[in-house]
Amino acid sequence: MNFEKKSEIIEKKSEIIENMENKDLSEKSEIIEKKNFNIYRYKLSDHIIELIKEFINYHKYDDRKIYKESWNDFCKEYNDVILRETNRLVDNGYEGSVTDKMYKAGRYYYLKKNNEIKKEKKRRIYICMDSDVIYSMDEHIKNNIKIKTFKPANGYKDFYNNNINIIKEETERLINTYNTNNKLIDEKIKKTYKNRYYIISRNNNENII
Repeated sequence: MNFEKKSEIIEKKSEIIENMENKDLSEKSEIIEKKNFNIYRYKLSDHIIELIKEFINYHKYDDRKIYKESWNDFCKEYNDVILRETNRLVDNGYEGSVTDKMYKAGRYYYLKKNNEIKKEKKRRIYICMDSDVIYSMDEHIKNNIKIKTFKPANGYKDFYNNNINIIKEETERLINTYNTNNKLIDEKIKKTYKNRYYIISRNNNENII
């Protein structure tokens, strides 16, 4: 076999090897790209993440049992939000349990991130609002949501002024139930109203679209 023939064979082998390597690289890139795309599609919404972080701030020093019990209360309170998130992720092709995904995100990621700060031996109980109070908030927001100047701050002020007895009773109930102070309960009620406003406002916008 002459030199020219050998060179031709070597060149063809190199070309085959190169094509195989390029194919492998292309397939690997495609797999990575698909994986990254799915991670983005299955990512929890910003609002859900904020709710989880808020929950974590209350329970970062809880033992596992108390944490789990409080998580169950949290899921009941935000059942409608979790249902919406579940529907969104399922529509995107997610096949797992969204509540498990949320639990793991909070327990193993955000909680771990929080624990990088110096630990204190202090436990904060998750405060669960009465469903009747939440219903009253929802009705107030639905009745005012179409007003252009209606925002969470002035909305809550109006809700408070028109439902003083309801808020007073709920405040007393929460203080007695959770053995906490008025300031913490006041913050909880305001945050709950703000979250309900966000949920209803988002639903209203989607229905218009």
